[in-house]
Amino acid sequence: MNSNLLTRERAFYAIMLGQLVSTVGSSMTRFGLGIWVLQETGDTAVYSFLLFFAVLPLGLGSLFAGPLVDRWNRRRVLIVGNLVASLRTLVVALLFFADALAFWHLYIALAVNGVANAFVFPALDASVPLLVPKAQLGRAAGFTQMIQAFEVILGPALAGLVLGSLGLGAIFVTDFVTFGA
Repeated sequence: MNSNLLTRERAFYAIMLGQLVSTVGSSMTRFGLGIWVLQETGDTAVYSFLLFFAVLPLGLGSLFAGPLVDRWNRRRVLIVGNLVASLRTLVVALLFFADALAFWHLYIALAVNGVANAFVFPALDASVPLLVPKAQLGRAAGFTQMIQAFEVILGPALAGLVLGSLGLGAIFVTDFVTFGA
């Protein structure tokens, strides 16, 4: 196996490991904010709006992001998209710690995150065949699916533990630490 191929495979696994850690941290924040909203209001309609503003911009953004990602530098798209998502979390965390966080802030933040992820997801998916040999694409696809499963299962479970023992602020800190991955 040539060294260029090994380097690309290592890059793939490094990116995927980073995405795994970062995605779990982001999932913890989304779950923690949802619980915080329910605790603050007791209103499931406010919580439902959170879901609406998290999912709709991702879906609509995906219509436009895919063709643009194909034309742009994928590395840059991944970096900028993840940076925008983390800045969104930073703003929400600062508002929370300043005791100035309102629900409409969350709606905007989730919409921004959805649009950012509409670019990150296809850039990541399109990068896989460039980094992994054809014979390993099935394995690589399984690894990316595992990351999505961990996001859905592990993120909320960890968020529940951290939220119950340390509070929402600790979840924000965890999200920033995981972003570094």
